[in-house]
Amino acid sequence: MESILARTLAILPLGVLAVGLVTACSDQVPPPTAPAAVTAPAAAPTTVQATTRDPTTPPPTPAPARPTAPKPNGKPKVAYSCEPNAPAKFGDPAHPNTITNKSCPALNAAKERAARDYQRKLDAEHRAVSDAALQACREQTGQTTAQCQAQARAGLAS
Repeated sequence: MESILARTLAILPLGVLAVGLVTACSDQVPPPTAPAAVTAPAAAPTTVQATTRDPTTPPPTPAPARPTAPKPNGKPKVAYSCEPNAPAKFGDPAHPNTITNKSCPALNAAKERAARDYQRKLDAEHRAVSDAALQACREQTGQTTAQCQAQARAGLAS
């Protein structure tokens, strides 16, 4: 069966067709004016043949529905675990250089806290030694604190 669009294209010139399509698609375009010298050829009548189904044949059965598998949501999620004593595993294909079995936030926080505490202790000891050295410098040489500090920075401390 011939489509309406194919028949319209065969009958009408392109200019009239374009105006008709614009009018059909938009209600804001003013109505088209028909060209004065355009005449459409008469369309040949089309015949439609009716098909009848043989009553002895069963109706066509639809194709069996295929079960659809759930679509993956992109990349598979990688389980990060905390295995501090196990050898390192690199199980994330999206991030091949990331270790996946050493994700231990509580353990990492405890290590960072211990490192900060140790650094504070070292700083306090250094200040105590520096204070004691300055005190000794002042007592032995009779210089001011600023003079002893200057000597220490210059490497001339005794």
